[in-house]
Amino acid sequence: MRKLVLFTAFCLTLFAATTSAPNPILVPPPVSFFDDFDGPTLDPAWQVVEYMASRVYGFTSPANHYSMADNPGNLRYYTDEMTQGLGFLNGFQPVLMYYWWDPGLEIQRPFNGEYWKLETKAKYYLPSQGGRFFIFRVYFGVGGTDTFYLSFERVRDDPYPYTTNGYVLRLTHQKAVIAPWDGSAGHTILDYVPVLNAFPMDTNDSTMFFKLERVAGILKAYVSLDGSTWDLKISRDLGTSLDGLEQHLVLTGNCWFYPVGSYADYDYVRLSPPIASVNIDPDRLNMKSGGNWITAYLTLPEGLDFAAIDLATLKLEYNTSQVSANWGQVQENSYLAKFRRADVIAMLSGVLGPVELKVTGKAAGVPFVGKDTIVVLK
Repeated sequence: MRKLVLFTAFCLTLFAATTSAPNPILVPPPVSFFDDFDGPTLDPAWQVVEYMASRVYGFTSPANHYSMADNPGNLRYYTDEMTQGLGFLNGFQPVLMYYWWDPGLEIQRPFNGEYWKLETKAKYYLPSQGGRFFIFRVYFGVGGTDTFYLSFERVRDDPYPYTTNGYVLRLTHQKAVIAPWDGSAGHTILDYVPVLNAFPMDTNDSTMFFKLERVAGILKAYVSLDGSTWDLKISRDLGTSLDGLEQHLVLTGNCWFYPVGSYADYDYVRLSPPIASVNIDPDRLNMKSGGNWITAYLTLPEGLDFAAIDLATLKLEYNTSQVSANWGQVQENSYLAKFRRADVIAMLSGVLGPVELKVTGKAAGVPFVGKDTIVVLK
């Protein structure tokens, strides 16, 4: 037992000495955010963890790095020599997989909720030279044993021979701690969806969109080349396996010996609550007309129950103004909510033409949002 305690203490001391300290974690983590990286510095809600020890093979470069200034309005992530993206899982240790690899810099963000949609858009520059991965990953767990993670990976020139230029999606269950001498052990890949050679081999630049949805224990992962036509790649029901697990978004990367200036430009990262379908009646609102009510018909996303809607949380919103619902009930395959017409007219005072209205609320404590456009007339 004493040897185990001493070894654990040694590992903790080593970890503290060889990684940079992350920023303080928000408590509790958010259930939604939108970062378009339009500032000169990274939002402190992100946790930056950097490997600070001596590099393998005598490299003087960092173990990956990032910039907010090289392409303003984007978070640019660069790969450097001999790095790997396993840091969150193994306490930021180097690992031996034929060669030694140092843990690549990680930009982490914790978040909450069992019903959400996570989206990003990234542009990649990867000249052909050696194996590189840019990784957008969501972890369920705290790393180490019994952690699940889903990765969206932009891949170039891996494995040898250099025949790949595309992306990979993988859903993995990490069942054991990753040992420094075996970075490939201890996990089960639940889903592996390679879409290799998605681009011609002479394509160095590409733009990709990725979307991950969680509905309780169900995960659905989508990719898109244009941000409007989505291709469902993974749909997996993990039951109760994710219940109660921490959630962390991690941006990182892998690289072999030759990074050749490779980078990923993240345009935005957005976490949003479930989207409800909303139909507001009337769709043409005469500000001088009579009547008592504005009615919203709600259809909830998969996994949320109409009967669980909390009427007290229902709001009809325009910009920063809002009115509360006065009445609501389940009707067939939708939920009908009524808002006092006089309150809505007062909220829209001075507005004419098309306006986008938003309905927000909670079902069984889960926030949701939906939008519809109506026309306001004199």
